[in-house]
Formats: sequence, C-alpha cells, structure tokens
Amino acid sequence: TVIYSPDATKIATGGDDENAVKIWDGKTGELLNTLKHDFIVRSLVWTSDGKKLISGSYDPIRIYDTATWQEIANLGGRTLLVNAITLSQNDRLLCASDHKTVRLWNIDTNLQ
Repeated sequence: TVIYSPDATKIATGGDDENAVKIWDGKTGELLNTLKHDFIVRSLVWTSDGKKLISGSYDPIRIYDTATWQEIANLGGRTLLVNAITLSQNDRLLCASDHKTVRLWNIDTNLQ
C-alpha cells in the first residue's frame, strides 16, 4: 500500500516485507522513518490536515502523530484483521475486516 501526505511532501508505504510503515521524503525519496508492526500493513490513510497517519493491519489499527511519529492510539485489537481503511470527509475512519464486518470509528475519541 502507498499514499502521499495531503501536502505531498511525504509518502507512506506498507506491506509484508518488513511488517512496517515506511515514511519517505516526497521529493528526494530519502527514508525518514520506519514504524514497526507485528503483521502485514494492508492499508494507510492520512487525516485531511496531515496531523495523523493511520495504518490498517492484522493487528490493531494504529494511529500515529506525524509530528513525532509516535503511536498515539490503536483501535480494535488483534481480532479485527483489517483489510482496508478509509476516511470520510469529516475524518471518520471506516474499516473492513476479514470478519465480514465494517466498522466506523470517531478518531477524535477513538470510539466506534
């Protein structure tokens, strides 16, 4: 999976080679940071203001503060098995899982 930041200065990539999200400089291609996961990273999304990066995986959905690259929340636990995530225009997180479910999360409160 791959996605540009809203201002196109960074690129986030995920996958199963290293079970991580990698943050790249959008102009130079330089690797800026690696955010480790326990399993394959299947989906990525930035909030519209670029302040949070969210990753979907076979472990919790993880939310990162893009100023520090620290994990600030995780949603769902390992029972979620996320296949895809996306954000609505008002930054509500929608995720689809292997359990044939779709969940909607408020990422301001981290509640479903």
